[in-house]
Amino acid sequence: GQQLEQANERMTQQWITKLNLEDYTPEKNLGNLIKLHPSYQASEAAHILARSFRFDPFYVITTPDDEKRIEALPKKFLPWLSNEDPIKLIVTDQKGFIKGVNITYPPGVEIKMDEGARQKMRDELGEEGWKIFSQVLGQMGKGHHEVLGDTPHFYVLFLGTDPAYQRQGVGGTLLKPILDLADREGIPVYLDNTTPNNDAFYTSHGFVTKKIYGEDGSFPIMKGMLREPKK
Repeated sequence: GQQLEQANERMTQQWITKLNLEDYTPEKNLGNLIKLHPSYQASEAAHILARSFRFDPFYVITTPDDEKRIEALPKKFLPWLSNEDPIKLIVTDQKGFIKGVNITYPPGVEIKMDEGARQKMRDELGEEGWKIFSQVLGQMGKGHHEVLGDTPHFYVLFLGTDPAYQRQGVGGTLLKPILDLADREGIPVYLDNTTPNNDAFYTSHGFVTKKIYGEDGSFPIMKGMLREPKK
C-alpha cells in the first residue's frame, strides 16, 4: 500500500512540474492568482468547496437537510485535500484568501478514498443517503469506464468557486493549466458534471456530453463530459 502511495505521489509531482504554473500570471487571468494548494490551507479550501457545492443536486439528494449539509460538506472534501495523489490548485486574492479550488487526478494515478474516510461518510449519510450516493457513483464510474476504458486521461474530481467570486473567471483560471497541459501532451480530460447550470461553462471549455445519468427520474440529471485534446 505504502509503495503504491509513494509511486502515485511521485507521478503526481512529475505532472505538477509540467504544469508551468509560473506562466499563469494574474495579468493574464483577470487578476486571479493561481498556485498549488498548500496542505496547511486544507480546512479553508474544504469550506470553499462546501460553499460552492451547497446546492449541488448530488449533495442535496444525499443530504436533503440544508443545515446538516452545510456542516457535513467540509468533512467530505477534507480527505481529498489531505491526500497527495491528486493535483490540487487554488486561486487566491492578493491577500492569499482562497476564491476557488480544483482537485484533478492526473493520468496513471488511481482515484481512491481510504477505508476510514469511506466508513465515516457512510455513517454521516445514513442508510438512505448512502444508498443514493452509492447508486449515483456506481453509474458514473461505469459510464466513465465505458467512455475511456484504459485510456490515460486527467479526471477533474472537484472544481468549485466560492459563490462570492463566481462569474469572475475563477473557474476558467483553475481549469486552464490542466487543459493546456492535456493539449501539450495529447491527453483527454474527463469530469462528472452534477449541476446542469454548469453545462455552458464546461461546453465553452471544449467538453462534450458523453453520458447522461438520472434520465429514469431516480435522481437529478447528471452528465459525464469529455474534452479531447486540441491539436
